[in-house]
Amino acid sequence: MSVHASHIFHKSRAGIMKQSTCIVLAVSMAVGPSLEVWAQDNGTQSPVHNSAKSAPAAPAAPIDTKYVSPSAVALVVLRPAQIMNSPMAELLPTEVATAAGLKSLGIDPANVEEATAFVDPTNPAAPNYGLAIKFVKPLQRFNPPVPLRAHTQLNELAGKKYLKSQQPMLPSFYAPDDRTLLVAPDATIKQFVEGTSKASSGPILDRVKNVPGGNDLYVIVDIASLRPLIQMGLAQAERNMPPEGRQFLNAISLVSSAELTLNLSKSAPSSLVVHANDADAAKQIETLISDTAAKGREQMRAQLARLKASDDPVERAYAHYLERMSERWSQPFMPTREGADLTFFRFEVGGSPQQQLVTVAVVGMLVALLLPAVQAAREAARRTASTNDLKQLLLALLLYEDAHKAFPAHAIYSKDGKALLSWRVAILPYIGQQDLYNQFHLDEPWDSEHNRALIARMPAVFQNPNPSLPPGKTNYLAMVGKECVFDGTSKNMRLQNITDGMSHTIMIVEANADKAVEWTKPDDVKYDATNPTAGLGGVRPGGWLAGFADGHVQMISNSIDINTVKAMFTRAGGELINSF
Repeated sequence: MSVHASHIFHKSRAGIMKQSTCIVLAVSMAVGPSLEVWAQDNGTQSPVHNSAKSAPAAPAAPIDTKYVSPSAVALVVLRPAQIMNSPMAELLPTEVATAAGLKSLGIDPANVEEATAFVDPTNPAAPNYGLAIKFVKPLQRFNPPVPLRAHTQLNELAGKKYLKSQQPMLPSFYAPDDRTLLVAPDATIKQFVEGTSKASSGPILDRVKNVPGGNDLYVIVDIASLRPLIQMGLAQAERNMPPEGRQFLNAISLVSSAELTLNLSKSAPSSLVVHANDADAAKQIETLISDTAAKGREQMRAQLARLKASDDPVERAYAHYLERMSERWSQPFMPTREGADLTFFRFEVGGSPQQQLVTVAVVGMLVALLLPAVQAAREAARRTASTNDLKQLLLALLLYEDAHKAFPAHAIYSKDGKALLSWRVAILPYIGQQDLYNQFHLDEPWDSEHNRALIARMPAVFQNPNPSLPPGKTNYLAMVGKECVFDGTSKNMRLQNITDGMSHTIMIVEANADKAVEWTKPDDVKYDATNPTAGLGGVRPGGWLAGFADGHVQMISNSIDINTVKAMFTRAGGELINSF
């Protein structure tokens, strides 16, 4: 597909998936609880077993893994157009999905035949990923929002123009043909396009070879490959978890992989299957789930005892209702075991609208369970990208210090002592932006007619990965105060002035979005000793990112002792900092 600068494309890695799952979740929350009971009372089988039968469909083509890394450990395949153009769509707000897709992404989900995403954590420091979108109709025009392509520049690959990422971990956008869009790190796209990665075997590729394509949604996760990373993350959780809960953390060592297949639009199987390491491991998992369900019911009964003893007949009746419903909801999701496989549900949607709604309810509950994990993964990726941005800025500051024997002042000053341009402009030559630096009139303020025109050319390193800032603004700010490295004057601080130790002294921070400024403007966070964390802690859950004078970046908890924060912001306070 030939592309022009004004028609360059973009696709959020989770955009289409997010639209579909949100729609499903909204419907399921409204109708889910009553529908399962209705279906059982009216003869519809539980999702544990096969239910409606239909004429066998023609075999579907296998899953297309052309644009999947051989080392991938997770794969998601979604077919939005198939769902939105089916009779099931009458139950879903498809108009909302289309409007939202066009507004925020420039893509109509109804024109997305298939979206295939993978994750490859071979390098934990910079996980690989990719998204391949196949369109029903050729993509004639695609103009993504500026914040979503701010980290890219127009380039050419294999004779086609594309948006090349200027940051290794953020995606480039490339169309190998007029019905396909690739969203992945630039090195990954080059491997696909140039054919340097032709391996046909891997933990995921081997498993999906015999899986039929054409499902509305298919997800597979190779737990065995991820186990070391998962266990590292669970180590901290285990220390804070009561003994009775730790057995669940240990269960991860029993699981090999998991597969989820969902079909809303057609008569095809839907299932959730967990593959254990072997038959003995599957039995252990089954026993753990059964024991936990039994304990859960016991705890619930104990909590309901107060209601049952109430003088209010309505409260007593409500207690009996909750007790009865707890039994009915727990049974459908007890897995059936066959060898090393645990099937949590397996059923096939028939022509009945009621059966279709039951399916939606099941999907909604699964989404409710998975959504926190998806959000956590997205936040982890954004935090990593922001950490890398801050590290690049710190490196530039250190390179500046090495060249000038002092750090830059917080601003470039005029001869009469007026702050003109930010320190961010001063370090441009040290982030590979010498040409841009040469275009500034350093004797004019940031908002002069000439310099203001350069705001739109903000380097990608200043663009926060959380897409909430307008173009040309950054929230990577210096901490400015008379006791800080940036003291708010034209003085260039030297290394020997940082007597508290470079590894204990904060220079720059990721400030809240409402503190963002035009990147060329000599405006930063004003240090307030009475409230040193003012303007911080609103971007990341639980804390904020800080860049130290020695070049390292660290997440600082919102609950940190105020005196410790004050000690880290001052360069020569003489305070003793043990840990933070």
